Amino acid sequence: VNGSARADVAVGETLKFSAVIEMPPDTGTLVAVDWDFEGDGDFPVSSPLSNTASERTEVETSYTFRTPGTYFPAVRASSHRDGKTDTPYARITNLGRVRVVVQ
Repeated sequence: VNGSARADVAVGETLKFSAVIEMPPDTGTLVAVDWDFEGDGDFPVSSPLSNTASERTEVETSYTFRTPGTYFPAVRASSHRDGKTDTPYARITNLGRVRVVVQ
């Protein structure tokens, strides 16, 4: 978040979130990157994937918090052995989190 693992911001300030996702060789294809900013576990925001064949992918998005509080936004990267993007089954997921304090 804004280039760090923690951000202290004002209500209404837009934050830049980025993730570097690396896949071990021969383990499948990255099929989805989803974001959960509010910490409710539903991951409503998806990042478009332009290069899923690469072992290393970078994604970016932004978000604005409207309510003060401490948040733990998460990014979820999902891979699939056969590269199937149309199924929720047999996905391998990994999470990354940061801390955002909104005042």
